[in-house]
Amino acid sequence: MFLLSLFFIDVMEMSELNSGLMISIIALTAMAFAPFCGSLSDKIGSRWFGVVGMIIFACSMYLFNGLTATTAGFDLFWRLMIAGAGIGITMPPVISATIRNVPPDKVGMSSGITNMTRTLGTVFGISLLVAFMTFEMAPQTAIAKNQVINLIEKDEIFSGQLKNEMKEELNNPNFSIQDAPTLSDVISKMNDTEKKVLKGESPIAQFVTKTSFDKQEEEMKKIWPDVSDIFKDHAIKAFGDTFDFLGFLMIIGAIIAFFSDGPKSSHNVRECN
Repeated sequence: MFLLSLFFIDVMEMSELNSGLMISIIALTAMAFAPFCGSLSDKIGSRWFGVVGMIIFACSMYLFNGLTATTAGFDLFWRLMIAGAGIGITMPPVISATIRNVPPDKVGMSSGITNMTRTLGTVFGISLLVAFMTFEMAPQTAIAKNQVINLIEKDEIFSGQLKNEMKEELNNPNFSIQDAPTLSDVISKMNDTEKKVLKGESPIAQFVTKTSFDKQEEEMKKIWPDVSDIFKDHAIKAFGDTFDFLGFLMIIGAIIAFFSDGPKSSHNVRECN
């Protein structure tokens, strides 16, 4: 969910509210599956719920790799529902298994340890995903910057000064795709540069300078969709690789879940009684 919210906001340019509403589809779908799967696991065990649920969730991660900046409507909705189904099938049976397989006097301790482990897993998982996405984003940022610089260099309208300023900003070590400037930011900087250049010039020189900057501003508006697409395409590639990595982790989890508990035996039932 953390990774999806970043994708919705940074790539698809959703508001925080709309991103939260989209994420809620996962929670609502999980709620629909949880009661049925939780009660049924008490009869047949949690093993296959864990295996099937994690495989479904892994499939949803691979499906998220197909998202683009313009994906909307049903194409997004059904992917989110699959992810929610995977969570709803997995979580209640797995959590109930941690309580079902301990003596009655240890249930409180088991519940506490389970909650602590789940919290630590969430913190560690988010840290791992952020580290992996940062690792994937670095080369994609470098490729995107080179493509944008080549696009700027080939343009015949931009002045040498403007080209050097844009290349300097792109080559900033702290530059990242996620923090790429917007068109309004670039135009604002161009206007500031124009004001500095106009100071001290004669009226005729000011007219020539202003005409030149107006042409460059129009050219920037013309090529900006291409610049934006370059940044978004490479950001999508980094997110897609991270989704695939998360799907791979879920497959490992499904293998581990296969060795979890089976049905509750009559021997254990008598012991509990």
